[in-house]
Amino acid sequence: MLRDAGRFDEAVDVCDQAWRTYGTLKALHYKVNILAARGDLDGAEACAAQLLSCPDLPAEQRRQLHHRMIERRVMLADWPGVEACCRAAVRDGPDDDAAWGLIVAQLNQNRWEAAWASYRQLMPGVENPDALTAWVDLHLRFGITPHTPAAVTTLKIRFGADAHALAQLARLDAGAP
Repeated sequence: MLRDAGRFDEAVDVCDQAWRTYGTLKALHYKVNILAARGDLDGAEACAAQLLSCPDLPAEQRRQLHHRMIERRVMLADWPGVEACCRAAVRDGPDDDAAWGLIVAQLNQNRWEAAWASYRQLMPGVENPDALTAWVDLHLRFGITPHTPAAVTTLKIRFGADAHALAQLARLDAGAP
């Protein structure tokens, strides 16, 4: 009610008091949302980091918080920050989107070898077209493995209706020995 009335400072104070008194995760969750609504994105991110440090936070909420932090860093084009947020998300549990975020952040910093090492370590699936360009670029730069042709066939089926994805895969076909 306080947030809806525009009384953000009071709403944050109530959340802080509930957190100190009862240790309720919901209080921190509300605080993140209030800070974000107020436009205090740095405060919201700091509170989200505090919330992520709580071991009782359910896995799906952890994943959502990680992704919100990653999205903010992407919007700022803060590639080292994206990389750090993605590493934290991957450490927290398997997450192909965060793994690709890590790889793309490394590519955006022109750290190809690190991106290839991350790909080889994490082996994220290519489930959306956004990851496909990075996957193709990495394979063109570091080599087409014996498993690549079968993967290309699977990806052509998966993304058969996406002209951009098929064009990316054609680049890989053209680069094959």
